[in-house]
Amino acid sequence: MLQMLVIDETKKFHNAIETLFREEFSVQSIPVEDLEEMGCGGKPNIVIYVGNGPAPEIRKNMALIRLTWPGALTILLLPSLENEARLRGVSIPAHTTIFSPCSKKRLKQVVDDFKEVLGHSARVGKGKAILHSLVEFTSNYIPCVYICHERVRPLLMALATNVGCDAERIQEFFNAYLLILSSLDGEKLSSVMSGCDTSAETQKAIFEHVERAVLLLEGDERTSDLAHCLHYIQKRYDGSGYPKDDVRGDQIPPTARMIRLVLDYHYLVQNGKSIGETIFILKQRAKFYDKRLLEEFKAIVGDTGEIVQRAIYPLGLAPGMVVAEDVYGEVDGRRRKLLSSGEILTPKTVAFIQKHCDEFLDITEPIQIRETIGE
Repeated sequence: MLQMLVIDETKKFHNAIETLFREEFSVQSIPVEDLEEMGCGGKPNIVIYVGNGPAPEIRKNMALIRLTWPGALTILLLPSLENEARLRGVSIPAHTTIFSPCSKKRLKQVVDDFKEVLGHSARVGKGKAILHSLVEFTSNYIPCVYICHERVRPLLMALATNVGCDAERIQEFFNAYLLILSSLDGEKLSSVMSGCDTSAETQKAIFEHVERAVLLLEGDERTSDLAHCLHYIQKRYDGSGYPKDDVRGDQIPPTARMIRLVLDYHYLVQNGKSIGETIFILKQRAKFYDKRLLEEFKAIVGDTGEIVQRAIYPLGLAPGMVVAEDVYGEVDGRRRKLLSSGEILTPKTVAFIQKHCDEFLDITEPIQIRETIGE
């Protein structure tokens, strides 16, 4: 069973947290005063720290937690602070921070997001969990990375499973690639992730950016296979793209072929194409992709009309999405309806929600969106 450690400065939340997770985790609570003596204790998979003191003191304790258990995922709850501005510029090294309101639902969602990778890391090491959490952390601050991560990762894992590849390995490689892309210039990153900039000049710039990471990874035998995959993600099945060499077809690593296909799907959808239109375009570009992977991917996504409903956090919202149920929030101390079922999100509405989501109680939770798959 996975191990969870709860450190609660307030001494008010630990019982509720233990009750919430005791069926899934072996949960232990310790007072913050015992933190410095815990270095010789067990190795938790996840540490939940409830902070209540001054920000510098919380930062000091969180740094000690990261030093004591470097492989653990850390979640910081700040029930007395409404947003990051209240930290007054103090940067706290937690993987995920939840400001007030610290609802059980939000905490459960954060833990569930990591549960699969936590279970895997408990068997094979913490590296993948750490990589995943870094991408999650980056996504909190870059909406276009969040959207890409939330859409592409589950599709990649499903595709890998269907063709008999290691889904966890695919996820690791994709997370590494996304993390490298996230350090691009902000404007260029946004234009690439939106599917608007597919110019040869930009593709070359991305390749050169990724290659700087590849050179570092190639020097260590433990990461040489990751470097080889990253090197060929921009390579198409027919041999076009980057790098400019003679490698083509099945010579391209399977992981790179899969990531290329699903990323192209994401870029088309982000550029405003419907699911049906996107699949049609991918079929027209068939020479760019491994035929078997494309057929499997079509089966996963589907290209016939189907209405589905899914939960999306505020940062993942985009204009044109259809709200599936009424959404309420707290405005000026009163509970009010912010979105109506059936409402089509406009750019103005999305910008408003993403700017103010942390100020509204219920809108910090996922919003149900209704989508039509296909035409």
